[in-house]
Amino acid sequence: MPKAYKKRPNWKAIEALYLQGVTPSEIESVYDVTSKQVRDKAYKNGWGKTKATISDKIATAVEEDLSALSKLTIKVHTQFMLKLQDQMKEITNPYLLDGERVNSLFQTAMNNSVKLTLNALKEQEQEMGEGDAVPIEIIFKRPES
Repeated sequence: MPKAYKKRPNWKAIEALYLQGVTPSEIESVYDVTSKQVRDKAYKNGWGKTKATISDKIATAVEEDLSALSKLTIKVHTQFMLKLQDQMKEITNPYLLDGERVNSLFQTAMNNSVKLTLNALKEQEQEMGEGDAVPIEIIFKRPES
C-alpha cells in the first residue's frame, strides 16, 4: 500500500492507553505501530513523567481514603465499645440474670452497633462530599444470587 494511503496511528488514543498502564507490546497488538515506536514517542513526549504523576496522585488519593476509613472505623468501634460496655453492666447485674432479659439486651446491643455504623457512614458520606463517597446502600447491598 502506498504511504499516502496508509492510515496514521491515533497517537492520542495510544497515549491514553499508555497512561492507563497498557504496555507498548499490548498497544502494538491493537494499533499499527511497533512497541519501539510507542516507547520512543512516550520518551519524546514525556508520557513516563505524566504517568508517574498520575500514579502519585492515585496513590495519594487511596492513602487519604484509607486514612479516612481507618478514622471512621476507630470512631465507630469506640462508640460501639462504649455502648456495649454500658449494656454489659446491665447484663451482669445479678438482679437481671434471667435468660430472656440477657438475650434481649444482647440483641439491643447488636442493633445499636448497626445503627452506630450506619450513622457514622452517613456522616462520612456527608463530609466527603457529593460523588466522593461510596453510597451506604452499595456497602450493605446483598449479593445477587
